[in-house]
Amino acid sequence: MSSKEDFQAWIGRRVQSEDVLTEGLFRRFAATFDLADEKRAVGQPAPPLIHFCLAPNAFPASRLGEDGHERRGEFLPPIPLHRRMWAGSRIEFRGALRVGETVCRVTEIESVSTKEGKRGPLCFVGLKHTIQVGDEVRIIEHQDLVYLDTIKRHGEAHCGADQLLDEEIMLGEATLFRYSAITFNSHRIHYDRDYARATEGYPDLVVHGPLQATLLISYATKLAGRPPNRFSFKAVSPLYVGNPITLRAVQREGATRLECVKRDGQATTYADAMWS
Repeated sequence: MSSKEDFQAWIGRRVQSEDVLTEGLFRRFAATFDLADEKRAVGQPAPPLIHFCLAPNAFPASRLGEDGHERRGEFLPPIPLHRRMWAGSRIEFRGALRVGETVCRVTEIESVSTKEGKRGPLCFVGLKHTIQVGDEVRIIEHQDLVYLDTIKRHGEAHCGADQLLDEEIMLGEATLFRYSAITFNSHRIHYDRDYARATEGYPDLVVHGPLQATLLISYATKLAGRPPNRFSFKAVSPLYVGNPITLRAVQREGATRLECVKRDGQATTYADAMWS
């Protein structure tokens, strides 16, 4: 792996893109997450985490790497580790995005660090996304990417008092395809089964971490009757297509802990939602 000092030169790099939160995007988002009964006209607030679908870096096909992501060394540093994962995000909502608005996303590389893990080298890249409409900042997200050579096969099973409710769901290929489409995500582990198995060593297609996060924030919004002001999530174990998961909410002091849990009790993603 290149030295840490090599990667430090990438800190501070920025890229900016714009998009319009159209009624069509909202309808596709609502259909993906079974919100088809919701009607949102221009000027009305859109659901939280729809910003994951807005202003993607639309790299041409000639600039994509083998994994379907943008080729390294373009905006992100040329990290030589094969697998890339969205490990988690910490998000502050300062205001809702509204249907019809033009949204600007500014992404900055905040940090790059390397370490030697139990199963080999790791590299962490911290990104800051600022989502704004005009001069008004609506969302600030700190995203953590991790690059590694081996699959992390661990998770966390949580328990605690004041459990609120469980809801079991199943995610199939159609949902993964739709989410990849509306987020313009070409990472092949989500749709190319042969690539996921033969090249990256997964047993099946991998469910997107932000897709699970969107299910959890929607679940929290349903339970509380309103979206949270702050939300963070972390992916702790891969979830594969066709495996049933339970959305679980546990009330804790000052926050609600949310989890996607497989039938064996292992969590794949967990999150915290706060309303203050």
